Amino acid sequence: MRFVHVSAAALFAALAGMAPAMAGEGTCNAVICNIPDVHIHANGVMSQADVAKQLKQMGYTNIRLSPYSPTTVVPCPQLSHPTPTSDLAKTPAHRGWNGTAEKNGDTANVYVDF
Repeated sequence: MRFVHVSAAALFAALAGMAPAMAGEGTCNAVICNIPDVHIHANGVMSQADVAKQLKQMGYTNIRLSPYSPTTVVPCPQLSHPTPTSDLAKTPAHRGWNGTAEKNGDTANVYVDF
């Protein structure tokens, strides 16, 4: 067996180069889900109930919002924790990915932009 030494700096540089592809908008789209996005624009503090209301007004159904904030390790926490929050009015919307919703039979990632 042959081992190759890689410095911590080289490893960090390689991982940092991957970060733009793994962070921000489209994270679920690019990494896991490969489905379209729908964006809700927030002008301040917004609850997930507000997000769901806007989605319904836009014609979305089967809205599943996650109480967990996305991370680079788990960019779509709903996929790991499929139980939606029970009190959307008390759960703040997260910046970025918040869950999924359906429209005309198609599923979309729900993003909140602040």
